[in-house]
Amino acid sequence: MRWRENNWMRNRKEPALNPDLWEELLNLNQKHDIKYHWVKGHASNEYNNRCDELAVQAREKYK
Repeated sequence: MRWRENNWMRNRKEPALNPDLWEELLNLNQKHDIKYHWVKGHASNEYNNRCDELAVQAREKYK
């Protein structure tokens, strides 16, 4: 991943967000066969909406 090679910088001025989580994800990619499917956000996709609900609930636990 280019961000990792560039010391977690998205471009010359902007650091990547959550580099620790990206690092963990990239490490897990090496252990598991993961397939990613891009889904347009805010397009009323039931699975994307459900994931958003779960993420918001998880975030609220740590506020």
